[in-house]
Amino acid sequence: MARPRSVMSSCVVFVNTLNLMTFDFLLLLLFLAEPFPGLASAELIQSGYVATRPPPRPACPPPLPPPHFGSARPPVQPSGLVPPGEHQRPVREIQRQNRVESSPVIPRQPTRAELYRQRPQSLLRTYTSEGTFHNAAFILVKNDYLAPAELRAVSQVSKAHHRLVTSVPKLKRVDFTPLREPRLDYASQKAIDPARVVMMDALAVHYDLDLGLVMRWLGGEYTAAWRLPALNELIDDLQGLLSEEDIAHVHRIITGDVPAELNYHESAKNKFHHINSKRHPSLDVYPEVMTKALNKEERNSHIMPFSSWIVQMSQVCHHVPQMVIYKNGKGRVIWNGTSKSWAWVETMNEVSATLEEADVTFGDTLPRFFKYIYNMRISYPDEDIALGYLDISSCFRFPRIFPDLIGAFGFVHDDLFFASNAHVFGHSTSASSWDPLRRAIEVLAKQYFHDDSLVHKYADLLDEIQFNQESTQGVQFARARSCPLNQGVFDEHGHQLPTPHHFYVDDNLIAATWRYIRRVLAAAMEATFRVCGAADERFRPSALNRDKLRALVVAYRAILLGFQFDTRLMTVGITSDFRAELVTLLTQTWHAGRQSFSVPELETLVGKLGRVGQIFPPIYHVLGQLYASLGYALRQNGRWLYGSNKEYRQLMKEIRRERGESVSSVEQRRVNFAVSVAAKRQHGCDRRYRMPPSFQQELGFLRDIITDDTVELSSHLGALVPRTPEWDAAGDACKSSGGGWSTSLRFWWYWHFPSDVEARARLPSATSKGFICINCLETVVIIINLAAAIVVCATDGLDTSYIPILLNYCDNTSACSWVTKRCRGGLIGRALGRLFMGLLLSTDIGIQAEWLSTTDNKLADLISRFTGQNIDYDFSRLIVDYPQLKVCRRFVPSASLLKLLHSTLLGRCSPDPMALRKLKPIDLGVLIG
Repeated sequence: MARPRSVMSSCVVFVNTLNLMTFDFLLLLLFLAEPFPGLASAELIQSGYVATRPPPRPACPPPLPPPHFGSARPPVQPSGLVPPGEHQRPVREIQRQNRVESSPVIPRQPTRAELYRQRPQSLLRTYTSEGTFHNAAFILVKNDYLAPAELRAVSQVSKAHHRLVTSVPKLKRVDFTPLREPRLDYASQKAIDPARVVMMDALAVHYDLDLGLVMRWLGGEYTAAWRLPALNELIDDLQGLLSEEDIAHVHRIITGDVPAELNYHESAKNKFHHINSKRHPSLDVYPEVMTKALNKEERNSHIMPFSSWIVQMSQVCHHVPQMVIYKNGKGRVIWNGTSKSWAWVETMNEVSATLEEADVTFGDTLPRFFKYIYNMRISYPDEDIALGYLDISSCFRFPRIFPDLIGAFGFVHDDLFFASNAHVFGHSTSASSWDPLRRAIEVLAKQYFHDDSLVHKYADLLDEIQFNQESTQGVQFARARSCPLNQGVFDEHGHQLPTPHHFYVDDNLIAATWRYIRRVLAAAMEATFRVCGAADERFRPSALNRDKLRALVVAYRAILLGFQFDTRLMTVGITSDFRAELVTLLTQTWHAGRQSFSVPELETLVGKLGRVGQIFPPIYHVLGQLYASLGYALRQNGRWLYGSNKEYRQLMKEIRRERGESVSSVEQRRVNFAVSVAAKRQHGCDRRYRMPPSFQQELGFLRDIITDDTVELSSHLGALVPRTPEWDAAGDACKSSGGGWSTSLRFWWYWHFPSDVEARARLPSATSKGFICINCLETVVIIINLAAAIVVCATDGLDTSYIPILLNYCDNTSACSWVTKRCRGGLIGRALGRLFMGLLLSTDIGIQAEWLSTTDNKLADLISRFTGQNIDYDFSRLIVDYPQLKVCRRFVPSASLLKLLHSTLLGRCSPDPMALRKLKPIDLGVLIG
């Protein structure tokens, strides 16, 4: 049967078989069938096609047999392109034979069915894009269905089509089997090998641009198949140590079923919007960062490089925008699966399901690590506690993406398309695909604690670490006291319990005495290699970051997660570099003469101060006005944008528009987009606002605190760890007076508020502006209770070096919140917060606040509500009614403290924490009785 000279019959067959072409596409293809000038004949000759004038088309072309879609090539048919006068062998058949004779002999490759039997498809994980002319063009070109003139027309559609026409014939002759050979020189690779890209293209062409089949064919490092033989043994070891849910997730992740669920059929409009969108400016600002990252990921077999034309021609390829974040002298490439410029655009994070993913729990790592160090000091009061960490290399890249999704996670950069066979940094399932493995390493490392042989097994790695063991002679170790919540690290027989490990994302934080530190590190190494695979650096990088391992110094002082730990002092604080950065920010950017601010500037400052607050909570008490000003500026930004920006008004109307009970996914996506864009506009608006006097005052206090080296921006771990309080106290206030008591510290007190305070006291309400809120009076009670505790400790000579905790009960939830966090109320409340901070800086006592119902707080309630002229009579009657107060002494606040509280309540002064921290106990009051 003669090969037709027109593509019309081919199109009809494709419509019936692939359902890819629409009527509009048929018209387009007929239009493209006419010869176009401009494509040099030499290019088609080099591509393997004959650049001859097409013969006249027959009136009724014979029907074309159905195209063949297997891995084997279809039988050769007469081409129908024989020039007039030649009646022997068809030209294209001769050329095809010549190409086969001159091409390397490529062994038979597995068929689709064979590859799917090795790695079956999954209904839970699929991705395809809507069929277009681009997809059909590849099949037409690959299977030689187009005449030279038609090839010229197709090649002029776009640059990608031109490369398709000129590349595919060559790629069909390329031997791609070397891709399966081990890459023994991967570590020395400086740039992506173009020859490897050509072989990858040839492999993709062989399997009709189905990258799922490409990954199945490659196997090896791309699928991490070397992990599978030890998987069953690993699962058995985790039984009883990890939850069944986590064990199931570990099995799923190691076998490459990542993410847990993703079914997405993408529209052609959405796909080509992403492809044609302008790339992020950071890629042009930091091109070396992107180039270095791509080379690293490609040599580690985490991504597959192809020519960029493949993303348009394949139905299983998608482009996800990339960006670079450069921070602290280091650039990181971010897979940006969230940002979009139009509401109708679908992003990968939007269409990815997360309900079946594992829980992410590393957020509590730092508090757990604080608690473990504190408990170690309880059991080892006079020994050094050594600190170290192990870093997992490319932890988010550890999970392998399901083969049929690697194109969906791909991206284009410059002239290459990279399919992501390893998971990415930035997807909604990135953390949840690593966290079960992190938890598995933690429990296994704890289980291996008693295995002494591991120290010998990993001696070569341990020798790369620097162990800086200093003499403890003459060292006075900070103390820690046991309590029901903290019992130390010994069992009932006095033996060391297995050391727990604390992973924060990819950093395994480790604390142990010098006696056990090597064993603990070796146990962590063994657990890491059991979960992440044995180390064989001939073929792949080690799961442990060897560069950081060589730079690790194990000592009693260490910087972990950006914080400075000292286990001799039992403190954690900010580093000197971060403090110097803050000093520069507060003295140069936020200098004393500054008069205005914008939201982006203030958010940067508050963010950095918030990091200080993680380990130095008292600083929150001087951030109240900054947070209040930030909230005010954000609201004003919204009002200004609403009145001046039409697009912002439309966004807000879209957000506020009433909707029914059931909202479609498209509608929800539109709302989410409007909220996202409006928030970015509101937070990114650079409209300036004048700094009120209270803002400037608070900024001055912050500047004094941060720049004063005598103020250690650190906390004793005892102040950060949940503990059973050593003492408790209670207090209450009404509009006329306040009072408090403590039987554990043996004090009670009473203060009748001055008349001007009593006249202005009000319950909190919308009309109480300009008055003194009862919440402020309740906070005054807590402050006086703290002052009384300070005086009692000084008078009775109580040891406060271990940071004893005073638990203060009150029946006001706002006052409790102000003590543990900060005042969110008005100017008076924020001023009281600064006074409270000054007292905290002057003492080692820690304070907690807990709500107590008015009924349970009856005694404090009575003390605060004495009536009548004879105060002494009332007090004596109170002692009769409550005999437990007989052992208590009356605390009389000093005149200076009461004057300071009085002035603060009236809004006449703003207490300076730096001045208050210098107060002595005698300046706060005295005990009587």
